[in-house]
Amino acid sequence: MLTVELSDGRTFKLPTLPVTFGDTPYEVRLPPPALGEHTNAVLSELGYLPAEIDELQAAHAVLQSDRMLAIDS
Repeated sequence: MLTVELSDGRTFKLPTLPVTFGDTPYEVRLPPPALGEHTNAVLSELGYLPAEIDELQAAHAVLQSDRMLAIDS
């Protein structure tokens, strides 16, 4: 098992690969994104304007990671 640290400092266990490659070692370079971390970027790429994204967030139709952390607390 591999211990991975999230951007907020929490850790979790991740199973390692069942196969190893001599020339390509297994490593975790970045932690996984938090739930909702890329919401604004994805919606922007889909053509949503900042005001429209704000409306979706106000309606709780989409979440940002900072809102998820507030809900979890």
